[in-house]
Amino acid sequence: MHYRALFVRKNIQTSDIAQAKFEFGPKGTGPMQRIVFVIRKDAMDKDIVVNTGLFDGRQCRDWLKALNTQLGHGI
Repeated sequence: MHYRALFVRKNIQTSDIAQAKFEFGPKGTGPMQRIVFVIRKDAMDKDIVVNTGLFDGRQCRDWLKALNTQLGHGI
């Protein structure tokens, strides 16, 4: 998967993702709407947070459900 924003570019291998979740609401200084890619501990040091404020929340949830099903979580 490839993520690109104004100052950030990330390439994430699907095999490096343990789980992905959609979060809404304040959490520290992070974005209000976000996708959190929980990364396998042997792949990277920390999880990846993507600001989804400009995306449709329902579409994000549908996409994450499909991704987590592919990862074997079936959430």
